[in-house]
Amino acid sequence: MRALFSYLCCFLLILPVSSAAQPVSMVQVMDQAVLTHRIAKSACLVLMGAEAQIHADDIEASSTALDAGLERLLATSAGEDRNQIKSLRDIGHTMSVSAKQVAAGDLHTVPAGLLLRFNPIVSDTLGDIASGATVPAALHEMRPAYRAVHRMRAVSQQVQRDLCLLETDLAWSGAAKVMTVHIVEFEQTIDDLMNGNPDKSIIKAPNIHIKVTLGKVASKWTTLAPILEQAARGDPVDMRDIQLASVLGDAILRNLNDVAARFDGLIE
Repeated sequence: MRALFSYLCCFLLILPVSSAAQPVSMVQVMDQAVLTHRIAKSACLVLMGAEAQIHADDIEASSTALDAGLERLLATSAGEDRNQIKSLRDIGHTMSVSAKQVAAGDLHTVPAGLLLRFNPIVSDTLGDIASGATVPAALHEMRPAYRAVHRMRAVSQQVQRDLCLLETDLAWSGAAKVMTVHIVEFEQTIDDLMNGNPDKSIIKAPNIHIKVTLGKVASKWTTLAPILEQAARGDPVDMRDIQLASVLGDAILRNLNDVAARFDGLIE
């Protein structure tokens, strides 16, 4: 967990803020999506009393990184993107402040309510922005696979968030159905990334390092998926399994970060 805390803090160091407007980077947008899901997941686990200090520390790191990341996106955006990101920055900050209140032990309904109200708005808006954001042209035919890897980074955290919320009375309407869709999507996408899918223009893993790491993701998923499916069915999930899911989800994220970095290394 300490290594993950350090990793999250590194979001603060990615790219200096610039006054020059540039196309919105898909990677930067998905970084913020990862953080957005982590904030809600960790806040939910704090509310459930699960290793509260560890998850409180994660809230602090993720919220600080999210605020900085949204400021960076705003500073490098223009036109309609800038207006959308400015609104997103403000909502995201309110969400971060509320999450930090939860992390500090304020378990009243107001901060938790604001967090849960704004989290899906931030998440959905980032998804909309990411769909039109740029991917390095130098990746050529690998771009669809690169997009898929970064989307799965976010999904790996979103299913953790929704698992915790489904085990409380805090889940949004339709959360179980969304969980089921994401389970299928994740499994199919990892298979696509390993073996290729011409229908989606996804090439198979371009080198052995990426394929092996994706295999590690698939292996962890075989343990995580049944826990997620149990929650999606509406069956109660033991707290130990919720905590195991959090550990597995974090390990999957680290693996997918490694895959993304190896794709970056292939840029000409």
